[in-house]
Amino acid sequence: MKETGKDTAFKNLQGFVSCKEHKIYRKIPSGHAGNIQKIMESGLYKKLLDKKYIVPFEEADTDDEKSGKIFASPSPFYYSYAYEWAFSQLKDAALLLLSAQKLALEHGMTINSAKCENIQFYGGKPLIFDIFIFEEYNDKKNNDFYEEFCRMFLAPLAIMSYTDVRLGQLLKTYIKGIPLDLTCHILPITANLNMGLVTHIFKHAKRIKEKELAAEKNTVQSKKQQSLQTKENLKSLADCIKSLSFPDSKTEWGNFYKHTSYSDKAFFAKKEIITNYLDKVHPELVYDLGSNRGKFSRIASNKKINTVAFDIDAVAVEKNYLHAKKAKETHILPLFQDLTNPSSDMGFMNAQKTGFMKRTRPDLTMALAILPHLVLKNGLKFEEVAKFLRTLSAYLIIEFVPAEDKKVKQIISALEEEFPGYTKERFARVFEKFFDILDEHSVADTKRTIYLMKVKE
Repeated sequence: MKETGKDTAFKNLQGFVSCKEHKIYRKIPSGHAGNIQKIMESGLYKKLLDKKYIVPFEEADTDDEKSGKIFASPSPFYYSYAYEWAFSQLKDAALLLLSAQKLALEHGMTINSAKCENIQFYGGKPLIFDIFIFEEYNDKKNNDFYEEFCRMFLAPLAIMSYTDVRLGQLLKTYIKGIPLDLTCHILPITANLNMGLVTHIFKHAKRIKEKELAAEKNTVQSKKQQSLQTKENLKSLADCIKSLSFPDSKTEWGNFYKHTSYSDKAFFAKKEIITNYLDKVHPELVYDLGSNRGKFSRIASNKKINTVAFDIDAVAVEKNYLHAKKAKETHILPLFQDLTNPSSDMGFMNAQKTGFMKRTRPDLTMALAILPHLVLKNGLKFEEVAKFLRTLSAYLIIEFVPAEDKKVKQIISALEEEFPGYTKERFARVFEKFFDILDEHSVADTKRTIYLMKVKE
C-alpha cells in the first residue's frame, strides 16, 4: 500500500498535518496550547475516548526543539469525503458530532468547526480525528458551529431524505455546506411537517437573511441570544437528524442479488477463484470497483484485508454500509464513486480535497463485472479501461462478462446497438499490452472468466 504523504485536504492553516507510517502528525497551532491542556485536565479527552467519539492522540517525539509539540494519531486506512458517504454514514457522523459537542459543553469547551472533514471512518465507525477542533467555550464560535452544522449535515440529509438521495452530491459543489436558502427551494412542501426542519432549515434560513440585513444596518444580535440558541438546539438537532430516513428507493443494482442470474454453484465458484487470487497476492489494501452490496468485497475484508467498496448506486452503498454496521465489520468501507467521473481535486487552487486518483494506491484492485458498464453503457474502449486500472494498483482481479450473459444481453438490448468488438479475445489482447496475465479461470455454470493480472514492469 502506498503511504499517503502530506494531505492538504486535512491541512490546518495555523499548523501542519502530515501522514506517514499509518499515523497522522499535527503540530500544535499558535494559541492552541491552552486548549490542549484544558481538554486533558478537564477530563474531556478521557470521556471522548471512553465513548469512542475520537481517535487516541499521543505526543510524538521530535529531535527538533524549534518544531514545538507534535501530536500523533492513527490514520484511517482510507480518507473519504462526505459526498462519497452513504446516507446513513453521513447521519451517523452528524449524530457523533452533536454528541461530542454536548460533551464538550459540559466540560466548558466547544467544537469550533462542524466540517465533515473532521470525521473519518475507523473500524467501520465514524470518529473525530482532529483534536484541535476543541477549544474553550466561546459564544460566537458556538453559533458558528450551529450554522455550519446545518449546512454540512442537516441540509444534505434533509434533501436526500425528502427529495432524492443522489442530491448528497451537491456537497461536491458546495464544499462549505449546502446553503440553507437553496435547501428551502429544493425541499418539498411536505418537509414543513417536520418541525425540526422548520426550526433548523426554514426559520434558520430566514434568520440568516435577517442577520445579513441587520449587519447592513449596523445592528448586532446579542451574544446571550446566540449562546442560548445553540445550547437549546443540540437535542433538537439530534432529534431532527434521527427523524430523517433513507428514502424508499429501488434501483436496478441496489436489488441486484435478488434478481441475479447467478446460480449457487456459480457464486461459490466465483468466491473460490477470488479467494485463491487474494491468497496469492496477500494485499494490505484492496479496492473493489462496482462492489454493489459488497458480497465479494467481504471475501477480502473477512480476511482482515482493508477493503474500500466503491459503487455508483446509492441504494447499494447504503445497504452495504448498514450490513457492515450491523455485523460490526471493521475492515470494509463502502463508498459512493462514479468511475467515469471520479472525485477530483477540489477547493481553492484544487488543493483542499484530494481526488480519487491521487488519494492513495491499493495493492490490488477488483473489477468484477464492471466491463459491460464501462465499455457498453459508457462507450469506453478496452484500452482506456486498461490504462485507468493500471494507474490504480500493481495487481488486478478482473472479470470478463461475455455478450451472451443474461445481464449483458439486457444492457445491449436497452441500448439497441451491436458491439462486435466486445469479445473475450479482444479484451485479453488489449489488456496484455498493459498487464501480465498471471492466471485465469472460468466461472462454473457461466460463460464468465476471471483473471489475475499484474501491471507490466
